[in-house]
Order: sequence, then structure tokens, then C-alpha cells
Amino acid sequence: RLGDDVVRWVTERFGLPLYARVDLLPTADGPIIIELEMTEPSLYVSLGDGAADRFARAVLSR
Repeated sequence: RLGDDVVRWVTERFGLPLYARVDLLPTADGPIIIELEMTEPSLYVSLGDGAADRFARAVLSR
């Protein structure tokens, strides 16, 4: 739920991200965010035919 809330907050302010990852750590007081990543330097685009082109088109369409 916390991860969904964070992505919703980001989307409301900046638009839907092409990529987002929320890393959470469970604690006795509930989960805490340890990392919010909005860019990923290694998207493994070399592993899928046309993946780099599709990602580039998605970025350019923004």
C-alpha cells in the first residue's frame, strides 16, 4: 500500500512515470521507504528485440 501511495503521489504531481521502483523495509512501526527510484540505469533493453527503440519512443512521446 505504501508503495502504491508513493507512485500515486508522484503521478499526481508529475504525471505517470515510465519507470518507478519503491523499496520498502518492514519495521515494528510499519514499512518505511528506503529508496524511490524513478530512473533505472540498466533497463536490460539489450535483451529484448526493439526494446531500446520502444523505450526511446516512449520517452520522446512525453
